[in-house]
Amino acid sequence: MGLAFLIAVWIIGAVCVWLMKKIEPNNKIYPVWVLFVALMFTVYSFYRWLRG
Repeated sequence: MGLAFLIAVWIIGAVCVWLMKKIEPNNKIYPVWVLFVALMFTVYSFYRWLRG
């Protein structure tokens, strides 16, 4: 289940960035925040996976 959640986070993040680029093409900080949140979920998932 954790891997499916992680993949869903990245897919939702990509869709959100794509949608925001359509709505507000000059906004440069939004993709950075989406990448940061997706990376934090990834790091947390790997941490939980390695700890058992």
